[in-house]
Amino acid sequence: MSWTSLSENLHCWTDTCNVYAITHEGRALLIDCGSGDVLDHLDEIGVDSVDWVLYTHHHREQCQGHARLTAAGVKTAAPAGEVALMRDPASIWDDLGANTVYGATHARPPREPVDVDQVVAPLDTFEWGPYAIQVHATPGNTQWAVSYRMEVDGHWFVMSGDLLLDGGTMHTFYDNEWDYGHSLGPKTMCQSLTYLRTLLPATVCPSHGPVIEDAEPQIRRLHDTLDRFDKEWYTRAWDWNDGIGGAMDWFSQPTEITGVRKFTDNLYKFGRMGSNCYLLIGKTGRGMFIDCGGQVPGHLEHALGKLQQSAGLKTVEVLMPTHAHGDHYNNLGYLRERWGTEVWCLDPMADSMEEPYRFNSSALVPYYGLDFDAIPIARRLADREQFEWDGFQFTAHELQGQTCYATGLELEMEGKRVMFTGDNIFYSPREGMSGHEAIVARNGAQIDLQYLQGAERLAEIDPDWVLAGHSSEMSDPGRQIPLFLEWARRIPEEFAKLSFFEPYNLFLDPYWFRFDPYIQKLAPGDPGTVEIIVHNHFPEATRFVVRPALPGNWAATPVEWSGTLQPGEKTSFEVRFVVPKDESSATHIISADLTAGDQRWGEFFDGRVDVIGDDVEPPRGYARVK
Repeated sequence: MSWTSLSENLHCWTDTCNVYAITHEGRALLIDCGSGDVLDHLDEIGVDSVDWVLYTHHHREQCQGHARLTAAGVKTAAPAGEVALMRDPASIWDDLGANTVYGATHARPPREPVDVDQVVAPLDTFEWGPYAIQVHATPGNTQWAVSYRMEVDGHWFVMSGDLLLDGGTMHTFYDNEWDYGHSLGPKTMCQSLTYLRTLLPATVCPSHGPVIEDAEPQIRRLHDTLDRFDKEWYTRAWDWNDGIGGAMDWFSQPTEITGVRKFTDNLYKFGRMGSNCYLLIGKTGRGMFIDCGGQVPGHLEHALGKLQQSAGLKTVEVLMPTHAHGDHYNNLGYLRERWGTEVWCLDPMADSMEEPYRFNSSALVPYYGLDFDAIPIARRLADREQFEWDGFQFTAHELQGQTCYATGLELEMEGKRVMFTGDNIFYSPREGMSGHEAIVARNGAQIDLQYLQGAERLAEIDPDWVLAGHSSEMSDPGRQIPLFLEWARRIPEEFAKLSFFEPYNLFLDPYWFRFDPYIQKLAPGDPGTVEIIVHNHFPEATRFVVRPALPGNWAATPVEWSGTLQPGEKTSFEVRFVVPKDESSATHIISADLTAGDQRWGEFFDGRVDVIGDDVEPPRGYARVK
C-alpha cells in the first residue's frame, strides 16, 4: 500500500479500495476509507487530521475501517439511498425483494453500523475548505451509488466508485444483478455511464485500479460492450409468449382430467401455464414425479385420484427435482403427508436441499415460506448413474446450466430418449434464439462454465424429446440444441470482455471465497464454528492471507490463516468463536479480511450469525431461518 499523488492537494492511497485524500491547510477530506490504515500514513502527505469521509456507496471494502475514523473524530457523509444499509447493516433482511435475488443477498453492507453525520443527495454540493464537491447519482454497481466531481489545483476530478474501471471494464458482475435475469443492473449502469460522460472533461478516479485520464473512450467501450452483452448474450434467449404463455411446440395431448396432459399412457404433465410437473406411472402402478411445484394442492390431489381410477396409479413413491429451486418441489409437503413420497437427486445438489442455510444461493426452499425448510434426500445419485425403476431405464446426469445444483434425467421410453432438463433450455421458434434461461450469478459458482458443461452434455445425449421445467416441450430439440451449445461456448469470451480482473472468474463468481454455513443460529454463550472455503481462480500459485472479522468482542481462532494454493485448487479451514454471554439478540454479519497475492480484497465476502436468546424477539428478517 502506498500513496500516489494526482496533484499537489489530491492523493490516492491504495488499500481495500482506492482512498482519495483532498488536502487543505494540513487537514484532509477522504473519499471512501478502505481498511482505515490511511490514518497511519497521513504525515506522508503533510496532513495532521481528517475532517470528513464521503462514501460513494455502501460496499464493505469501501468503509470497513470506519470505526477507526469515528474514533479519530472524522465526520461522515453518505448517499441518501445507501444510508439505511450503512447505519443498520442487518436491515438488509428487512426487505428481501430490494436486497436479494430470490433470497440470495446482492448487497454487501458494512459488518458494523456506520454513523452517518450528513446525508448527501444527487445534485447536492458539499462544501469543505475551498472545495465545492458536486454529488451525482451514478447507480450501477449498487442501486444508490454516487460520484463526486470537484476541482482540485485547477483540474477536474470525478470519484466514480465502482461504475467504471480502467480499460472500460467492470469491478464485479454479480453486484449488478438486482433482479432475476431482467438486467435492471446492467441497464442502469449503461444509463449512469452515459451520465458520467456529461461530467467530462475530468480525470475519472475509480474505487479500484488506476485513475483514468482519457475517460471518454473507456466510458464508450464499457457502455457499448455492456449494452451489447445485455441484449445479445445475457438476458433469456426465448420469448415469454413462446416458452411459457404460448409454448407453441406442445405435443402432449389434453386428457379428461383438467390441467393434466399426456405424452404416453405412462407419462403425464401437470401444470397450469408456467410450471410443470411430470408424472411417470411405472409398469406396476408406482408413480415418480420429475419436479412437482406450483400446483394447487386440492387440484393435485383430485388429479392423482383420477389417475388412480383411469391409469392404474397406486402410489407416488419418488419425487426427483431437476434442480434446487424451491418452485420445482414446493408441493413436497402434500406428497410426503399423503403418499409418503421420498426425494432422490444427484449427489452434488443434495446438500443445498438438506441444509439450505449453508448456502447463499438463489431460490432455495426457505425463500418460499413453506411449512418445511429442509428436505431429506433418500437417494443420492452419481453422475451418469443408470438405474431401473418399475420397468423403465433411467440415467442421471449432472446437467449444470441455470444452476450448478442440477439433475438432468434421461428416460428410455417407447423407443424415445426423453430428457428432463429443468430450467436450462426453453423452446423458441425464432431463428437464432438459443433458448437459454436467465443468467444469475448467484445460481452457481461459475455460471458461464455451468452452461457450457450442461450444453455439451445435452448435445452428447442428443435426446428425441426435451421436457423443460416450465411450459416448453420440444419434439425436435436437434434444431435448438446446437444453438444452445454455440451460445454456451461463446459466453465465457463475452464475459471476459467486461472484466477488470484476469482471470474474469474473479468478477463473475460470488462464491470463490465463502462461509459454510452461510447462516447459523446461536444463543448467547454458545460456541460457534464456520468453515471458510477458498478457491484459487488465479492462473498461478497464489498465497492467501485470511483474518476472520467477527462482531464486537467475539474472539476468533485462528486469528489468521495463510496458505498457497495451486491454480484451480480449493481448500478450507475452520474458524471457532464463542458468542459472549451478554450478547443481544440480533442478526450479525461476519466476514474476513482477505489478501490474495498482492491484492487486499478486505472484508469482501460474508456470512451471517443470528443470535437468539431465550424469551426474546428474534432479530429482524429471521423468518427466513426457522
